[in-house]
Amino acid sequence: MKSVVLTDLKPKILLYKIGFGLKTKGIKTILFSIFKTDKDFCSGSFDDVICLELDNLKPMTLFKSLLKDPLKFVKFFYRLFTIKADALIAECPPYYLGAFFTRIFRKKCTTLYLPYDMYSTRIKRTSKSFSKVQSFWEKHNILNCDGLIHKGPREELEIFPKSWTKGKSTLKFETYPLKKFFVPYDKKKKLSYKDKQIHIVHVGSFQKGNFLYSSMIPDVNKVLKQGFHLHIYLNSTSFNQKDIDEATDKIPALRKLLHIHEYIHPGKLSEEINKYDWGIFFSVLTKDGLPSARKFAASNQTATFLEANLPAIMTHNKAEFIGKPLQNNYLGLVVNDISTLRKRIEEFDYEKSIKNIKRYREENCIENKIDELIKFIDCLRLKKVKI
Repeated sequence: MKSVVLTDLKPKILLYKIGFGLKTKGIKTILFSIFKTDKDFCSGSFDDVICLELDNLKPMTLFKSLLKDPLKFVKFFYRLFTIKADALIAECPPYYLGAFFTRIFRKKCTTLYLPYDMYSTRIKRTSKSFSKVQSFWEKHNILNCDGLIHKGPREELEIFPKSWTKGKSTLKFETYPLKKFFVPYDKKKKLSYKDKQIHIVHVGSFQKGNFLYSSMIPDVNKVLKQGFHLHIYLNSTSFNQKDIDEATDKIPALRKLLHIHEYIHPGKLSEEINKYDWGIFFSVLTKDGLPSARKFAASNQTATFLEANLPAIMTHNKAEFIGKPLQNNYLGLVVNDISTLRKRIEEFDYEKSIKNIKRYREENCIENKIDELIKFIDCLRLKKVKI
């Protein structure tokens, strides 16, 4: 295999890591992206970045961009329809975009569908929030790809109707840590070394209530009431004064423990959060969410905490896919009753966990796991040639 095309609305960290791994093996990687993309950062993973540089997909945005620079669109679609590659990895959502790219490439090369988040295994079909359109395009992607890459366990795929996945080649490929982002453990660089207080960090999506997840703010309140410093790094969400008041009960002592930080670039995140003591996952499901949404949830946070050399805290024992490795490898804690967190931390062998993290992340880094993906693609290519 000489070249792979990777596509997304905007490359998420998993696609970046896959591109990085493939590139280290001498495979040419080409990225097609719709939204504005950090090309300097992406250059480490992709030999060629072809991007429309859009801010969003609103009709007026598309119209204005087309009027301003029609040649950009011509070049993008010319490259898209004429480029030759051995394989396509189409990351979703949006699911219709994956279907668009797959349709273009499926006669030219081996196509792989990579759902960053699955839809039909997460929300009840009886829910008012369930979208038949989303489900239709997800089904379309599964049926029309040559192979399916999934972040979670194989059992999650069994939730789909059997007609969707029957005979489908699949590969579990998690959001593994990347050696490039590894930060060593240095006790003297911890904030706790200076102030003798425990600092916990949350990164990634912070839910304040939607169709699938309840607000995380009540759990934040429980953490603060135990005297922990909690640092929250925001990405697409905001944390306004109302949220702060709810999280702290308007108590000045609790407000001093809550620290809201601006977005940090993924390439610098592990180095930034290394100064804290623990990473934390919050998991609060609504009545519309299927139990599998929590049980099989796979998070980028796992890899981020490993890269930053931080033991992790999972706040729900039913989040098995995240929680079991933490428990089985002594990489952190699973705490079903968050009000007992201080006691659990006091009983935890922190130094032992740090040693385990160092070993575990070396064994399970992208650089070591990428051969599994390459072998999977090569097998699919060989199968397609025979057909």
